Amino acid sequence: MKKNIFTLLFTICCLMSYAQENATAYVYHPLSEFGTDTLRFLKTNFERKSDYFKGKPLGEVLKYYRRDLPVNVFFTNGTSPYIDPDGKSYIKSLTVAHYDPIYYHYALKSKGTPVIEFEVYISQLPRIDDYLFWRDMPDCETEDEEAEYARELIVDHIKVFYLRE
Repeated sequence: MKKNIFTLLFTICCLMSYAQENATAYVYHPLSEFGTDTLRFLKTNFERKSDYFKGKPLGEVLKYYRRDLPVNVFFTNGTSPYIDPDGKSYIKSLTVAHYDPIYYHYALKSKGTPVIEFEVYISQLPRIDDYLFWRDMPDCETEDEEAEYARELIVDHIKVFYLRE
């Protein structure tokens, strides 16, 4: 009887650990599975799998992002220098977009054009000075090269949303 109970408990523990292992495994779904629904593609592969990317370098996110989408827009979003005692702005998140840069900036200025925002929030320890990040960046010819420069920043979480609907 004790042997049967032990075997049952051991089996349950094994199944639970297997379920946890599968919950954290990353499965990439190509854009072709979503047709033209880029928002659902980004939410499925990145926002819903944010726990997988947490603690990993940005390069891991970019590796999967580039499988189906180009990095045509890349910029940092900083904290307000007005709340910092030294008047510095620190990188809070990075915005990556697949849009043509001209279209993206036009869409931001127009009221009715929806834009998908893909923001990767980075770990705030250590804090990275936004000004120094851009100052120390080598000359880059493309936004993709700029994103590659940031590949070592550590991911905290990912948000994907429509900027306007």
